[in-house]
Amino acid sequence: MIGNHNCVDVDFYALSEPVTGAPLVGLDELQYRFPGVCWTPRISGVAVPVDVAVELDRLILLRIH
Repeated sequence: MIGNHNCVDVDFYALSEPVTGAPLVGLDELQYRFPGVCWTPRISGVAVPVDVAVELDRLILLRIH
């Protein structure tokens, strides 16, 4: 914890398809699947709700295996 803010370490194990470089989950799909989340914030430190993070992690794991 830094000051009054909670911080989380993030490991990026895959963001894009290794052969084509295409994103594993594109912006259009993110906005469609999770319309309540702002995927293009103009500031840092924006939180992704836990339920969305869990579902997104599951989706990415399905696509890389």
